[in-house]
Amino acid sequence: MLRPTAALLRSTSRFASTLLSTTLLLTTLPLTTLLSTTLLGCGDPPTPDAGIDAGVDAGRRVDAGAADAGVPATGCDLWTGDAGPAPGDGGPALDPAGFPAATGPGAPSVAFDEAALGQPCAYLPVGPTDENHHNTGFFLDGYLVRPWAHERGRGGIAVWDLSSPCAPSLVANVLDDQIRETHATGLSRIGGRWISVASLTGVQIWDLADVTAPRRVIDFALPEVSYPNAYERTVMSTFWQAPYLYVGASDNGIYVVDATDPSAPTLVSQFKTEPEFRVGQVMAVGTRLYAFSSEGAVAAVLDVRDPASPRQIPGGTYSITNGETDRLGRPVPLPAYFGMVNGGYTYHPRIAFGGFTIFDVSDPTRPTFVGDLTIDGADGGYVFLHEGYAFVGLSAFGARVDVRDPTNPQMVMRFDQTGDVDTLTPYGNVVVVSVDDDAIDGQASAVVPFQAAPDARPPQVNMVVPVDGAVDQPLSARVGLTFDEFVAMESVWAGSVLLRDVATGAVREAHLSGQEGVVSLWPVAPLAPSTTYEVVVPAGGVTDLSGNPLARAHRSTFTTVACDR
Repeated sequence: MLRPTAALLRSTSRFASTLLSTTLLLTTLPLTTLLSTTLLGCGDPPTPDAGIDAGVDAGRRVDAGAADAGVPATGCDLWTGDAGPAPGDGGPALDPAGFPAATGPGAPSVAFDEAALGQPCAYLPVGPTDENHHNTGFFLDGYLVRPWAHERGRGGIAVWDLSSPCAPSLVANVLDDQIRETHATGLSRIGGRWISVASLTGVQIWDLADVTAPRRVIDFALPEVSYPNAYERTVMSTFWQAPYLYVGASDNGIYVVDATDPSAPTLVSQFKTEPEFRVGQVMAVGTRLYAFSSEGAVAAVLDVRDPASPRQIPGGTYSITNGETDRLGRPVPLPAYFGMVNGGYTYHPRIAFGGFTIFDVSDPTRPTFVGDLTIDGADGGYVFLHEGYAFVGLSAFGARVDVRDPTNPQMVMRFDQTGDVDTLTPYGNVVVVSVDDDAIDGQASAVVPFQAAPDARPPQVNMVVPVDGAVDQPLSARVGLTFDEFVAMESVWAGSVLLRDVATGAVREAHLSGQEGVVSLWPVAPLAPSTTYEVVVPAGGVTDLSGNPLARAHRSTFTTVACDR
């Protein structure tokens, strides 16, 4: 019997999702209601293996997000009333460059001839079980770490030496039957070094204390997560704002998981937006959580002042559009595949109608369309930012898009590869172009130079939450920073990203985590009320993947809310 190709199946799914998303925007009916008669009962979920632990189902809270979700949390219930020094003071600031060097060889730092730009110089196959279904990766301790798997499972964690990008070396490849296609990988360093990835029934946490020897710690099942279909009730992304893990889980909404102990995570809550939409990417920046629909025309900015209870910010849920309106002056919704937030903007690779849309979300109550690029033949995938350029998978090809002027994005380089080109991940002056369907065997990921000279430009802080000068911030406030490129996480430590009391100079002890250009600071103890704090990212500390240190220091302040007691 003839079977349709994977690309055709995905195209059909995208088309169906486009119709559903448009209906959702026009009628505000929950997506699960629209889907219930046609998509449920498509198959039985896979049977978990003996190593999978079930998430706590009894007593879990499922919240529906409404525009009038109540008064934002203040965190005053966390304050003990102690008039003395606030608990959690971490002592004096440290030398920002005093972090241990990476043990691995580092990111590429190789010059290329102009003729080599845009052309594959190497591929990243991972052995006989590789089904040529590849996605993203990240650098950790000087190595490229790439979770890989088909959407139906069976893959692993591959570790590469990419210092010679045209002659990469596979250092480790640990196989796992339950790992699923992973679009975003969270990192925590509480009591070690851990990453989170998607699995067929929830999320997996892996121990990467030794990056060259990944070890699965737990496969944590989440209620209602299963794989009869790639888009319905599966985990689409994870974001670790340590210690909490936010999980974008399609029609299941958003799960909040307390992973303080990575070997024994607990499910805190499950949140569904109103109107409901199929949640793909989630990204936490400080006390804001950005939720992007998967193959839908909706995105939302959520308030996570209480990290366990996301609430939709009034005005923060918006339709993705290219700026065009209908005859009544209403924005015409256009679906996007995933999304990304960086520098106060969100980036949306559009599907079906071929394009790339940018919104200004610096005011979370009023996301505003600012720019669009129409690209013929494009069908959006994933997007990552690097030094003012967006690297976008567009299915038929990939693109490097100049977004330094967000009102006028321009495609400056095209990357062609056989298959469904969904993911472009930049490292230094090369990009790994990945295909997740219909690839040539052994060529699902190509290493492609995009710039002749090695990267010598330092990273820059381009967004902070709470914003500079913010007042009435909760005692549970976390700090989120975005950089204009990926940063080396070993350089993110207590001496290079810190929070201090302006009056006393005391530095707060905090958990630091990060992924995809976002760095999160979570104070170990609640902040004091009516206190002004300064966020400091000193020059010479945080580096990009090429080892270039921050050249210009970042400083911003915020003041916490007054409490009655």
